[in-house]
Amino acid sequence: MVSSRAALLACLCLFISQVWSGYAERLVVQVYDQSFRPVEGAKVYVNYQKNAIDGYVYSKPKYTGENGTADIVFVNYEQINSSTLWDYRLYVEYGKDNKSKTLTATNNYAGRVPRILSEFVESSIVYFNVHDQKGAPLQADVTVDGKTKRADAFGRAAFQLPPGAYAARTEIAGTSLVTDVNALKDANVDVEIGLYDAEVHVKNDAGEPYAARVEAGGRAANTDSQGVAVFYNLSKRHVEMTAFRNQTAKKVNADLGSGSRVDIVFDLTKPLVTELRSTVNADGSGSVMLAVDDRGKHASGIDSVRVFYEINGVVSQAKAYTAGYNAYGANIPSQPPGTAVRYSVKVTDRDGNVGLGEGVYSVPIPKSPEDAGQDRPRPKPAEQMLGMGAETVAIYLTVFAVAAFGVFYFFKGKKRPSPPNVPPSPPPAMPQ
Repeated sequence: MVSSRAALLACLCLFISQVWSGYAERLVVQVYDQSFRPVEGAKVYVNYQKNAIDGYVYSKPKYTGENGTADIVFVNYEQINSSTLWDYRLYVEYGKDNKSKTLTATNNYAGRVPRILSEFVESSIVYFNVHDQKGAPLQADVTVDGKTKRADAFGRAAFQLPPGAYAARTEIAGTSLVTDVNALKDANVDVEIGLYDAEVHVKNDAGEPYAARVEAGGRAANTDSQGVAVFYNLSKRHVEMTAFRNQTAKKVNADLGSGSRVDIVFDLTKPLVTELRSTVNADGSGSVMLAVDDRGKHASGIDSVRVFYEINGVVSQAKAYTAGYNAYGANIPSQPPGTAVRYSVKVTDRDGNVGLGEGVYSVPIPKSPEDAGQDRPRPKPAEQMLGMGAETVAIYLTVFAVAAFGVFYFFKGKKRPSPPNVPPSPPPAMPQ
């Protein structure tokens, strides 16, 4: 009852306005694409004379519906016929298409058949097929060019678009995915929203649960008492995950298609430098050897080993090389005798922990021939005799003669017969 009264009142007002006006025009504009398909969303408006005082104005835009039509009414209120301008211009806009034409009003509104016009524009239809990583259809919301549609039970949604490039957003269960679309012609777009779950285990290098804040797929969660943070319905199979603890961040790239469990380990223990030693070669060069102990059940491993040496306050770096499992070495260039060489070692693991070690050695000074007789060439016996004086020779000969006589006498005494064995006499009797 109310709606019929409103319609009657509207007709009455329009009738009165027609009596007072120059004309009232009604247009039904039909918009089709190159394949004669109705175009939805085309913008339709006119530029007409409102009256002689206000001049030409634009009507309020109307947009074509699913059937591709827009119904537009506009009224000229000029009461002086000679001042009424009956020509107006119709505009149809769709994407980059901007069509227009000049028309003459026929005052066709009051009870007359409306003027029906047709326009053609370029359009493409993009069909979206939405499914999860296993191929099951998803009833997701798809938004393109400001329009949103819900995919049907088969995961399908269709959009008619002006030619161009678009970013289509697909959303479901708090998960969204943006897909680039080129609507230069009709196209099918396959959208896979992987509803992946992730169970992130955060621990230290000893394997113990570690409290942290975890970010994954644009979301964040804190670990529980077991060091675990859980994420549901992540949209991508490959996800970068970051765990934050104090001022430290640890990133991993997870492949959720291989499994939902993801381990993130914080290496808290610095590597130890063990068995650090040095040797000095004959040419004055040095060799530094060391072993590294990267402790922890889940240690991150050695990233770099650097060796430095200092001579007279000048620090240089020696290139380190691998000498075995967790063993390294470096060569220090030759230095002059008496040079003190200080060296240091810096070992860094993959989590940035640093282990240090240092030592010192001196390049030895060679001994002179006077200080090292073993290094002086020894003369032969004949040369020794020739180099001696007469007095020295006499002394040597005397000593030799005495020694020879002593040996002769000793052996001669050995040849004498031994005296007979005589029993010892008894002791004298004690006085009575």
